[in-house]
Amino acid sequence: MERPYSGRAKFKETVRGFTIEVPSRKNWFTIIFLIALLGAWLLGEIIALVIVVGNFGRGNAEGLASLFLLFWLLIWTAVGFFFIRTVVWMIAGKEIISFSKTELKIRKKALIFSKPEIYLIREVKNFSINSKDSVDNNLGSLRGTKVWNLNNPEAFKFDYGIKTVRLAKGIDETEAKYLLGKIQKKNLLRE
Repeated sequence: MERPYSGRAKFKETVRGFTIEVPSRKNWFTIIFLIALLGAWLLGEIIALVIVVGNFGRGNAEGLASLFLLFWLLIWTAVGFFFIRTVVWMIAGKEIISFSKTELKIRKKALIFSKPEIYLIREVKNFSINSKDSVDNNLGSLRGTKVWNLNNPEAFKFDYGIKTVRLAKGIDETEAKYLLGKIQKKNLLRE
């Protein structure tokens, strides 16, 4: 027998207002694939580094090859960092959405090199559930890519000036409705 789903997000009262914590989705197939890819990536990194260090101080032809390899190594390292960042997010990430009387803050905990997004609460308009129609339009040709966890839309959206901000990725519609009711009871947002 199936147990009733109790939700992924955690709603917490704070001294300043309240927070909603949304853990990242754990797609273990993708995590294991990326970790294996990182192993191969690290091997390539080490081999290239050994070649660059070995050719350092040699003649012109080897020096030019080492210069190209050094450039390639920088790009290789940057892409490897992106994969590491993705794996860390998928394993330990949390989206923390904080509401207070003056601001709405969205912070991605465990996402390396990310800074919080802070919005003035008085400028947040039309806070609502991100409808399925707008999600389908945003995903375009990515529909049906569940293996890679790409069709995991944000649950909420709001207007901020002439920009639409989406947040709370991966919460299903029923949980989003429940959380929206709790948010509206706090009377911090204007319609």
